[in-house]
This record gives sequence, structure tokens and C-alpha cells, in this order.
Amino acid sequence: MALEEFINALISEELKPALGCTEPIAVALTASYAGKALRDSGDEPEKIFVELDKNVFKNGKVVSIPAPEPMRGNLFAAPLGALLAKPESGFQLLQSLDLDICKRAREMVDKGNVQVKLNSLHKQLFIQVKVSGKNGHVAIARSQKRHDNLVYLSIDEQILLEKNDSEVPPSSQVDFSKVSTREFFRAISHWIPTKTVVERLQEGIAMNLRVMEAGLTGYGTGVGKRIGEIGTVNCSQNKLISKCSAAVDARMSGFSLPVMSVTGSGNQGLLVFLLHHLYAECYKKTEVSLYRALIFAIFLASRIKSHSGRLSALCGCVISSGLAGSASLCMLENLDYEVAEASFHIMAADIMGILCDGAKASCALKAATGINSLLRSLKLAASGFKLPLHEGIIGNSIDDTIINIGKIANPGMVETDVEILKILQEE
Repeated sequence: MALEEFINALISEELKPALGCTEPIAVALTASYAGKALRDSGDEPEKIFVELDKNVFKNGKVVSIPAPEPMRGNLFAAPLGALLAKPESGFQLLQSLDLDICKRAREMVDKGNVQVKLNSLHKQLFIQVKVSGKNGHVAIARSQKRHDNLVYLSIDEQILLEKNDSEVPPSSQVDFSKVSTREFFRAISHWIPTKTVVERLQEGIAMNLRVMEAGLTGYGTGVGKRIGEIGTVNCSQNKLISKCSAAVDARMSGFSLPVMSVTGSGNQGLLVFLLHHLYAECYKKTEVSLYRALIFAIFLASRIKSHSGRLSALCGCVISSGLAGSASLCMLENLDYEVAEASFHIMAADIMGILCDGAKASCALKAATGINSLLRSLKLAASGFKLPLHEGIIGNSIDDTIINIGKIANPGMVETDVEILKILQEE
């Protein structure tokens, strides 16, 4: 595959606007397919039964939903999606919410007509929503492997859509086995951004800046704003940390504007786009350098996720987009690949093991930790420091280390995820 074709496939697959935390939005989207099938049969939702894999269950349990009134988690996402019945809106489905829909969804929840259960048999992303109507019709929708990948839809046992295993795409459709990270770094270093790619990247920057500004006003817990206040005055590093964590805080607290997601994660999209844009702005880097670094970061984040899985017990915001940034900022600084690899390995040695205990506003703190680590790793690597290879999880190359990260995520931390779920279910 030619470089331009590869880049176009990468951004087409990995960059998607999303309103709200991805997991409950994916639940709402799947429910919306079932709701529409029910509505097309002349019925409306009365009861909803949701089955989720452990990671969608975990990430969507308590996170705030962007709605006209306070609502949290998969428990509310499912009836909101089913009542809206607008699956064509994709991840921006909840932009159509109004107070009446919210009231009806809350009534369903209060009556005990919405149930959300963990389905431990499914190891990959799995969302199934059964919607029973007031007139007796029953619709079932199922999504698998990717948040927006509908694989089954039926109404009253009449199958409207069904994909067999060969038709269900993998979690990433970009084949990373065809190109090494070193090869991609060298190719992208001389790449001239096309108008189409530039427009998509600029769209992502603009969307994510708006959410950042909301966070800096104190929307949510206000942790990003507070980091800016307690840090060293006019410290560029502290400003980066403050602004990026403020954006994550606002999104996790239910701010009602979409972000450009990366690898199916809005938080990872916030870090990738804001980190590079703010860094380039602060240190007066060229636009071409910015776009090259952004594409390299998206490539690396996606490569990591192709091994660790879209969701795992590891914090994707730090492990995926954070590690990607530790290397891609080296490209923005016009440093060579060996420095980028050293920076990646320094950060991997530093932050490996940061857990994902579900999506929530405090994810902003993990984002702050990740940015702090990657900026320190960049400075250390740029000064000539590097770690010995083959120590701990550090492999012989970035690609070898990514393979090791994947092994830690799965099967390494599967039991950790089980214990996290037990804790969450007890709360």
C-alpha cells in the first residue's frame, strides 16, 4: 500500500467525531438501531435489557453523559439511544437529546425497566441491546469488535442484518504488519500533507480546542484549571498539562460538544490533537511539521491498540496516546528516529502499569501524569539519554516493546480487570 493510501485509510478508520464518552455512546448507538427497528414496526420502547463485555461495562458504568440534565452511565445511555432511534447520527447521536427524551428515559430507569448486565463470555468489545415494545414487538441489536460495528439486528425474530465472522472486521483494519515504525517514521518525515488530510486534522484540532476551553473555565471537577493555578507561573510544560487535562475533565463530566476521537477514544483524541497543536504553537513549529507529527502519533497510538486491544486494564490515554506523543514530539522537534525510540522507551519504563478503572472525570489526572512523563522523556532523550534494551518490558525496538505491552494487557492483566469489575459492581 502506497504511503498516501495508507494515511488515508488510517485517518478514515481512526479519526471520528464523538459526543460523550465512547462506551456509553456506543451503547446508545446500538440501542438506537433496536429502537428504530421497533419504531418502524409501529411500537415504542418499554423495557430494555443490555449485555456488555467487561470493558464496555467498566468504562460506561459511571461516566457522565452529555445531556440537558445530569445522567450517568450505560444505564441511561441505553434508553436515551432507544428513544432517539437515530442510528444514522453515529457517535454524535446524543446531539438530538431534549428534556422530553431525558424524562422518558429516567422514567424507564426509575421503574426498573432498564437492566445492564455483564457478559463475561465475550473477551472483545460486545454490546447487545434487547428492546421490548409496549405493543409486544421485540428488537435486538448487537455490536462487536468496534464501537460502531453493528453485526446483528432483528425485529420479532426476523433478521434484518447479520454478519458472519468473516464479515466482522478486526479491531483495526489497517495492517501494521506491512510497515515497521522505523520505516513509517522515515517515510512520513518527507511526506507533503494533502489538502484532504490537512482539513481533517484541522477539524480535529478545532473541535478539541473548544472542549479544552470549557475545561479551563472550570467545567467538571476543575482539576485542569487548578493544575494551571498551582504550577510554576508561565511554565510552558505546566500549561500543556493544565490545558490537556482540563479538556479530558470537561469531556468526562458530560460537556455537550463533540471531540475528534483517535482509536475509538475521545480522551486519546484530546491528548493527540491538543498536545501537538499546543506544543507547536508554543515553540513555533511549522504547520507541515505539526501535521507530520500528528499522523505519526495517530499511527503509533493505533499500532499500540492493535496489540493491546481497543479496551483493556491499561489506561489507553497514557499507554496509547501518551506513548505515541513521546515519540511523535521528537518528529515535531526534527530529531532523528533513534531519539524518538529512546523517548518512547523511557516513557514506557516510567508509566507502564497505570490502570483503567473506568471512565470518569478523574481520568484527567491520569492524562496529566502521562503528559508530564512524555515531556520529561522527550527532554531526556533529546539530551542523549537512553535506556539499555531488553530490560523489563523494553524490547529491541519500538515495535518489540509494543508487542510486550500487548502481552501485558492481554493475557497479563485480564485477572486485574476482573478484580476491578468486582470493585465497581460492589459500589
